[in-house]
Amino acid sequence: MNLNAAFMTSSGRRLQLGKVLGKGGEAKIFHVEGDSSIALKIYTDGKELDRRGKVNAMIADRLHNRTPFVAFPLETVTANGAFAGFTMRKAVGAKLMHQLCTPGDRKTEFPDANFRFLVRVALNFARAIASINNLGAVIGDINESGALVDQKGLVTIIDSDSFHYVSGGQLFRCRVGKQEYTPPELQGQSFEKVDRSVNHDAFGLAVIIFEILFMGRHPFSGVYKGTGDQPSISRAIQEGRFAYSQQRSLTKMEPPPHVPVLADIPIDVATAFQRAFGSPALRVQARPTAAEWVPLLET
Repeated sequence: MNLNAAFMTSSGRRLQLGKVLGKGGEAKIFHVEGDSSIALKIYTDGKELDRRGKVNAMIADRLHNRTPFVAFPLETVTANGAFAGFTMRKAVGAKLMHQLCTPGDRKTEFPDANFRFLVRVALNFARAIASINNLGAVIGDINESGALVDQKGLVTIIDSDSFHYVSGGQLFRCRVGKQEYTPPELQGQSFEKVDRSVNHDAFGLAVIIFEILFMGRHPFSGVYKGTGDQPSISRAIQEGRFAYSQQRSLTKMEPPPHVPVLADIPIDVATAFQRAFGSPALRVQARPTAAEWVPLLET
């Protein structure tokens, strides 16, 4: 993609690229000169045409007006007349979620954050996921870099163009995922061929909530008490080895030393984590949905 091209929105507005706001393997996010309310996502991997249909569908369905928690596409953007990306609402002053989860980063990026703040962010994250699922969409690729948090604890979900979404009878799959947030039944599968569900989102959501409340610890990272080598997080998820489980005789895992445990939080929240991460004897769990997490965290 030529970043010196003439960028135009679908409504005919010419955009001047500002500084880079963020970047990944697929795209770069830019500030827009003269407009602090929006950001511009430009695809840089040469596969922008593969994404045009989903972006157009999200804009046509006006998803950006239907939830305040997501940076959905506002308008398509062309570069010298060819589809290049889209504009979206900008979360001013927000930081990536993982900077809140990790205690070291939190001291720098969220110096005033206490446990009450962490619970508020977890609650707002659950509300955000619930709002997306209520639209008939599934995030699919839930991970610690897929949301922004501001100093008030407000959450904005990003990378909406990767969501699993159906519009007008056409299915747009989520083709990506991160193993640490992928439920056991999808570990090792090709996301190109998988239909994601709300129950899949429920696993990634529970991992993020756990990391927020448990000092950045992953729920499947602990001390292995079984035979053989310490399992990777991906393998521990596949084998149902929830390190904080109340069934440790089955999981053969213990929490790391000197960390909070389930007994330190309200029993109904602990039970929700147990449901989300399940028993090794059960392959697919009936995990708490985002809507179920909301009242637990409100309390």
